[in-house]
Amino acid sequence: MTIFGKLLISFSPEAHPPSHKGDGAPPPSKDASANKTNGAVSLATLGPGRGGKITAIHAKGILKRRLMDMGMLVGENVKVEKLAPLGDPMEVSVRGYRLSFRKKEAEEVMVLEAL
Repeated sequence: MTIFGKLLISFSPEAHPPSHKGDGAPPPSKDASANKTNGAVSLATLGPGRGGKITAIHAKGILKRRLMDMGMLVGENVKVEKLAPLGDPMEVSVRGYRLSFRKKEAEEVMVLEAL
């Protein structure tokens, strides 16, 4: 914050959100419903043989770091290879190798399904 005479000027990003282009469309939403509009689904909802491109990772903290360390990065292609008999855990291929993790972890990864 800077005080210039009697005028208080704030430069915090929260006080002045970035301007939206004047095309008449509302600014993009950051909530989970925004994923439905762009067609992204949770990785946990895909069956064997289906896959797509990772669009977001909603996990927080150590789980997000672990997923990213294993190669689950936005923009990478991922494919569900196998599901256990009860559906948990699941095996996926990403970046040329296979990973297995729980459905709860897979729910945090949003994928734009390939046609």
